[in-house]
Amino acid sequence: MLYKYVTASGDKAILDRALPLAEVEMKWWATNRTIEVTSPYTNKTHKVSHYAVVNTAPRPEVSLAFAVCLNQLNNCLSSLTEKTTLSQMVPTLQHLTPMTRKRHYTPS
Repeated sequence: MLYKYVTASGDKAILDRALPLAEVEMKWWATNRTIEVTSPYTNKTHKVSHYAVVNTAPRPEVSLAFAVCLNQLNNCLSSLTEKTTLSQMVPTLQHLTPMTRKRHYTPS
């Protein structure tokens, strides 16, 4: 997804923040949603990541803080032009509270 965005927009500045977040996400998937499957035909083992829900509660990122952040982001987006890149949007998000920024924009 990052490759497609950078290829389409030319916005390489976003990678400074996006790549560490993508690494955290990939590690989570490798740890929590990746299994090994052995083919009965070739006897080769492959790692397969799969989507699974282990509880009936909403996903963790669907929290009040996320909803507030999303609402503020939508307000920011309404004032931006079609050619605005993600790295240009960052300064427009400075009105978010420090805790909201830390929670949503700092890699774990």
